[in-house]
Amino acid sequence: MMKLEENKSRIWYKVIDERGMAADNQMEDFNSYIAMDGNKGKWYESPEESGSLLVSNPEPLCKGESRAFVVELSGSPQKESEGEIYMKKFRLVREITHAELQRLSI
Repeated sequence: MMKLEENKSRIWYKVIDERGMAADNQMEDFNSYIAMDGNKGKWYESPEESGSLLVSNPEPLCKGESRAFVVELSGSPQKESEGEIYMKKFRLVREITHAELQRLSI
């Protein structure tokens, strides 16, 4: 369960780079977890003790050919702060559109 009220109803995103690696951690490879052809991706379990970073606004992490995905969560965050959570298990549901990314920009 999320502790911070502002995080409870948010949509969460994972940003990956053009090689399929997490934009925030080049040790996390998402190539076999990417949602494709309208299907959700496979469940990802982070090898990091603290979990994997998910954000409520992907725009700051999106550089060059990066891609942002809406995620589905499983379990509770390992840690959280406003606009960021670290999860052990989640899956990429779908890539966000360019229009959605523009709408999220602060």
